[in-house]
Amino acid sequence: MFQQQPPTPKCFGGCSAMALSIAQVVCGGLAIIIGIVIIVLRNFYAILGYPIWTGTLFLSTGIVGIFAAKRKTKCLIIALMVLSILSAVLTINLLGFAAGAVGFDGDYYSCYYDRYYGRRCESRVQTDKLAMDGILITISLVELGL
Repeated sequence: MFQQQPPTPKCFGGCSAMALSIAQVVCGGLAIIIGIVIIVLRNFYAILGYPIWTGTLFLSTGIVGIFAAKRKTKCLIIALMVLSILSAVLTINLLGFAAGAVGFDGDYYSCYYDRYYGRRCESRVQTDKLAMDGILITISLVELGL
């Protein structure tokens, strides 16, 4: 006997799921790149590597979403839902760490902290740190909107 294939969900939109998945891949790639940049700049929370971890999850969620939009199997759609929920939870984590880093890197004492540990403190580097933190906050807000 042949088993009948389970019907694919008809309410799962292929084009909209594909667009959202591509946006998640872009957000994930940007978060990973910004994470590498803030490690080089020695940002306050850079040792944790939080943008790289969350960017990797965003990237994997987007890739699963692209496959789910093309194949529309029940297993891929459920995997996409689970990964999307995890991405939403870690987006709040990314937003909190980036906001905390803005608070610390924008402070006068962060320059004192750099000098205490023998690092150069230049206003350009401090501005670059704040810019990277701002971009991470923007990425996390875009990801929350997805």
